[in-house]
Amino acid sequence: MGSTAFSTSAQSFSWIENGTNNTAQTSYTVNIDAGLGGEIKFDLKNNASSAKSFKVKQTVISLPSGCTPNNVTYCTPASCYMPALTLGSSYTGVHIVNINAGQIIGASAFALKTDISTGDCCGIYTLEYTAFDANNPTDKTTVTVVYNVTNCSNGIKEKGSEAYVLSQFIPNPATSTTKINYTFSAQTDKAVLRIMNTFGSLVKEIKLKEDEGYAEIETGELASGLYFCSLVINGKNVETKKLMVNH
Repeated sequence: MGSTAFSTSAQSFSWIENGTNNTAQTSYTVNIDAGLGGEIKFDLKNNASSAKSFKVKQTVISLPSGCTPNNVTYCTPASCYMPALTLGSSYTGVHIVNINAGQIIGASAFALKTDISTGDCCGIYTLEYTAFDANNPTDKTTVTVVYNVTNCSNGIKEKGSEAYVLSQFIPNPATSTTKINYTFSAQTDKAVLRIMNTFGSLVKEIKLKEDEGYAEIETGELASGLYFCSLVINGKNVETKKLMVNH
């Protein structure tokens, strides 16, 4: 984990570095390779003497010029969210998570996981993540994460001897259907799109017969939540994009 920043305004809650007993700092900087993406996880402790119900919200502080926050996703134990979702001014669209007195949510799991898959948009992304009491939003703790994204390729990418392109989904979030464009070398023996859920289970596989085109995916049959779509060429995962399904 790189350096990350947290605020000291915590009352009932404290962010904890994932898998440790260390109180989180006020801010962290995470170096991200645009071709690989990255994530950072935090645990959350309830310091109060009674059980609490909390939500987590994401606030975009700054972005690289010309970039959007739609490739930055965050997850709680309840669900995953993208900035493009309409969550409401009080984050009514975010699910509540219950936490007992003195409990730490995390350890082998997490209370908060942020994930960035930037593609070709490099630079500094600064976002804040706030855990707050669902019944008293002023009771909160905040951490700032600065993503330093480098190594953008701008266009066709090479991995080994294979050239490929995998676009973002449109629309994303999706309700009933979505499309994704792809290109790969005509010398490719086999190419498929594999869609996985956040538990790593395969939910859909699409065989690609043409070396350039698009795949239309029926999302009405998928449960609401976050999915990962990977372009697999000759058995190798060469690119992954995120898809949010929102019914």
